[in-house]
Amino acid sequence: MGYAAASDIIEFGQFNSDDAVNSTLTTYLGVLCTSAQAIIDAHCQRTFGASAASDVVATTRKFDVFKDVDGSLLWLDEDLYGTASDITITNGDGSAVLASDYVFEPRNTQPKYAIRLLWSTGLSWQYPTTGDPEDAISILGCWTYAMTTPADIKQATMRLAYHFYKQRETDSTLDRPLLTPSGHTIMPGKLPNDVITLLGPYVKARVGDG
Repeated sequence: MGYAAASDIIEFGQFNSDDAVNSTLTTYLGVLCTSAQAIIDAHCQRTFGASAASDVVATTRKFDVFKDVDGSLLWLDEDLYGTASDITITNGDGSAVLASDYVFEPRNTQPKYAIRLLWSTGLSWQYPTTGDPEDAISILGCWTYAMTTPADIKQATMRLAYHFYKQRETDSTLDRPLLTPSGHTIMPGKLPNDVITLLGPYVKARVGDG
């Protein structure tokens, strides 16, 4: 399940009991939740887990030995959540990078944005002897800011989905998310100010920003 569900919007908007069992309405609210979540992810440039940690699935991402490496440091392109026991790292030469071989950056908080090989190991990030440096290193893990959705991200999702719902009562479509027949969401030009405030601390600062 995503950041918020139709039942959350029904409670947030104080819908009546008949609305709570209206399948057409709950389906529509579910679509609005999906649109709100996609817009929040795009605005913050990251994802925020799910209502249950078990819904977050580990996937593999690939990294370039040259472009993504600075000495012993491997820069990650997305948030990585967890501990060494939760991830599997395969170096470019096919060898496993063990938990005792590295530390995360940052050390004591989540999520992680880089992996640093320990100087004492003598290891370095490798590429295949018969291959290219691109996509040489692979990491299997949970690429997310958090395993369970932070409370204020859920609040922002409910607020934004309900905002979209209320907009059906107006003639304006300038700031309404539009769902195309192919399933793509066309982003609105402006988010409500309170949603922007909630999302502010979560917007990812990319290298070179500012």
